[in-house]
Amino acid sequence: MEVFTSAIEEIAEGRFAEAKQHLIELEKRLPHVQHLSFAIGACELFTGNIEKARDLLVPAIGSDARILASALWNLACAQIRLGDFSGARDALLKCADTEYRTKGQLWLALGVLTPGSKRTAEEGVTKEIPSTVGGFSGPQSIAQRRRAQLERLLKPRKIPPSYKPDIAKLTIRDRQTVEQILLEASQAECA
Repeated sequence: MEVFTSAIEEIAEGRFAEAKQHLIELEKRLPHVQHLSFAIGACELFTGNIEKARDLLVPAIGSDARILASALWNLACAQIRLGDFSGARDALLKCADTEYRTKGQLWLALGVLTPGSKRTAEEGVTKEIPSTVGGFSGPQSIAQRRRAQLERLLKPRKIPPSYKPDIAKLTIRDRQTVEQILLEASQAECA
């Protein structure tokens, strides 16, 4: 548990590579704990490995684990950066069922992503976003403008340093594994 806690603190401090290494080592010992995949996916997203982040977050979110709102948000961020707007919309709709439902950015992004919404028709498409591709200015396609607007709205979220997984909801075998790791860690510190 200490390794996980220190890795989350490293993510909060912006030391993503170190956090990822700790989390990967921990995931080798606890391959069925999906919250580790959420945290590794966040590290990948922050270090620019967008496809790898999406590949980690999609199966983790599809599992029966309690899904963190930040994991759904990060999945939507990754999908937007990869151009998968329907996947991003699905992730944000799930995010709307969490504590993020009060975030204005969530509803603005859903307005941009929802076909035929008043927000898309009036504001999202008519705003001109200058293109700087190849040093030339010019109009962008609607998809490019939508993507740029969504990238401004949706920034990846760090897992809060105070987060701790709910060990009581783990299976008995997983709980025993966590307890064994904690016991080994405490014995190693004493020596």
